[in-house]
Amino acid sequence: MVVRLEYSTFLRNYSLKTENQDLYKKNLKYRHSMDSKESIYDLSSEEFSRFVYSESIKLGEGSGGIVYLGENTETKEKVAIKVISLSSKNDKTVNQIFGGCKIMKEAKHVNILEIIGIHGNHSILNIVHPLMDGDLHTYIEYMAFDNIDKLYNIFNQMLSAVQYLHSKSVAHRDIKLQNFLVDDITKSPENIRIKLADFDYASLQMGDNPSLQGEEGSGYLFTDHLGSLEYIPPEQINEEPYDGKKSDIWSLGICFYTFIKREYPFYDPDQGVILLLILCNKPDLTELGNMKKVISSMLQSDPKNRPNSSDIII
Repeated sequence: MVVRLEYSTFLRNYSLKTENQDLYKKNLKYRHSMDSKESIYDLSSEEFSRFVYSESIKLGEGSGGIVYLGENTETKEKVAIKVISLSSKNDKTVNQIFGGCKIMKEAKHVNILEIIGIHGNHSILNIVHPLMDGDLHTYIEYMAFDNIDKLYNIFNQMLSAVQYLHSKSVAHRDIKLQNFLVDDITKSPENIRIKLADFDYASLQMGDNPSLQGEEGSGYLFTDHLGSLEYIPPEQINEEPYDGKKSDIWSLGICFYTFIKREYPFYDPDQGVILLLILCNKPDLTELGNMKKVISSMLQSDPKNRPNSSDIII
């Protein structure tokens, strides 16, 4: 059984002061310009009024916002509505959220959650999505399997979503089982359909070999450390500028491992111990079947030794 952990307060406040403020500001402007706000709104107040939801029925909640069960009053179709309070967030966080929305809105892939529409004002952002039926973290508790080969359909869909984003020069930066949604939690692993969601931290990353030096858009490393503790790679714990795509690879490897073994490769009730385990311990790679080699390559401590998503074959 997977041990559930709330979002780590440590991780939410975990940030690195960049040593190169000029380059940081340049990339920040490129990644999530404030000018993108108006361009992502595609639902007028009148159009959004046809969607209703009750604050008593929450589908999920995280540091970014709250997801409610909603309904289109005209079609009676059930939807998910993510409500994000902007008034309590600083400009950098607001910019990041709008940048992630723009990326998600423009993504066209069968394994990425669609956006039906976006409505907002200076204090609230409402994002309407198709309704899914839970996530892979919950699915593990319902699903039983006697052969790892039956999981390849799931793993290939997860990998396909990440490969698509990376091919578009996007790093998701919050890959975890909770962000892979399922269409029907009662389906078998061979038949279930999966969609990647929650693009609050998604950002553009140009180039396959990012660097802190070079022309704007030629590539850069991230310096804001985000994500969930169980899924973050060693380089983030070490407060190093990091390659967002290689960070995604580590997190996806954690997903595969946890899905098969139903436990995190690095876990302890003490969050400080988790950090030490990620830095100092190698995961137990037994009982991973044919996925052992793939997962081992993805969980390399040195990000340079991890494969690109396009090189992973399951």
